[in-house]
Amino acid sequence: MNFTEDHIKILEQHKGHWITLRDAGFIQNLDRTVFDQLQQVHNEAIGVEHFSHWCGSCVAEMVGKVYKAYDRYLAKQATDKPAKPPKPSGNGK
Repeated sequence: MNFTEDHIKILEQHKGHWITLRDAGFIQNLDRTVFDQLQQVHNEAIGVEHFSHWCGSCVAEMVGKVYKAYDRYLAKQATDKPAKPPKPSGNGK
């Protein structure tokens, strides 16, 4: 799974929908434009799969899949960064 800068921008812009779904278990006010953007991110970064915007559970499934994959991507990015060397203690030893 590869998320481009454009994908990340879209995902960050609409992250509130994922947080509501994850924490409250529902989606509200996700319009067709946002759905289409998230569908495109899913298809390009994860794989082509069709979700109907008329089906609430389908929309929730797509949002969950794309943001769970994005969360895994962010976690992997955090672990792939090199560790910072320890700061000197300043005691001269």
